[in-house]
Amino acid sequence: MNTLKLINTRNLFLTLIVLAGFATSCEKEEVDEVNNGRAIVTHVDENRGGDDEEEPVVYGIVEDANGTKLQGAVVKIFPVGSSNSTDTQTTNSNGEFEMTVPVGNYYFKVVYSGNTTTTNNVSITADTNITIVI
Repeated sequence: MNTLKLINTRNLFLTLIVLAGFATSCEKEEVDEVNNGRAIVTHVDENRGGDDEEEPVVYGIVEDANGTKLQGAVVKIFPVGSSNSTDTQTTNSNGEFEMTVPVGNYYFKVVYSGNTTTTNNVSITADTNITIVI
């Protein structure tokens, strides 16, 4: 139980740090080793452009710890505080997926080879590149 409290406290702290970084820079934010014990979001880049009229696009890659791109991973995106996914995609042969979502705070669940992993919260405010390492 103490481990769970420690993980939740650490996740809240890391989420606040990530959100503070997004508030200070809309160009590019690097998030290295944000780990909640189940998945790592290693890169968030909001440099892709897009206009203010359209919803942001998430361009993602799912890979293993060795950098191998994972084909056939099922990626779901959820608004923070919700158990209803906004979108579900399956990665292509390059481990890539693409989703269009409203601006907001989200987390991802990835299912691959029968295992489910969940990321920390990610703020999506513009077109975003994200790599999920499972």
